[in-house]
Amino acid sequence: MIKSIEGAGGRSYGTFAVADLDGNLLDLHNVESAAGRALLQVECDNIEGVKKWGWIGETIESGSHKLVFVGGEYSEWWGDANAAKRENMKYNFETGMWVNSRGEKYKGGKLVE
Repeated sequence: MIKSIEGAGGRSYGTFAVADLDGNLLDLHNVESAAGRALLQVECDNIEGVKKWGWIGETIESGSHKLVFVGGEYSEWWGDANAAKRENMKYNFETGMWVNSRGEKYKGGKLVE
């Protein structure tokens, strides 16, 4: 279930990432650090619209990558304060969970273990 946040004009947004079929994050900004990689704030009512976002959309449409929900709260995932949480995140398509370099597991944006 996608837990979104309300933004401007009453629109709901969520935090998403583009992952390859092995669950590795796509570096969307060509930045080496974990703080600059892979997260997108997407309007939940317009998820299909991401497929129109230039090379990001082409990557998803090609079938080599998928758009995956990370969490709803912007403050929980973005910024330098959360860089360690995002470090080496990988998505497990079988369990529907994200795992980071510290072994923490997240589902629907929440820590599960």
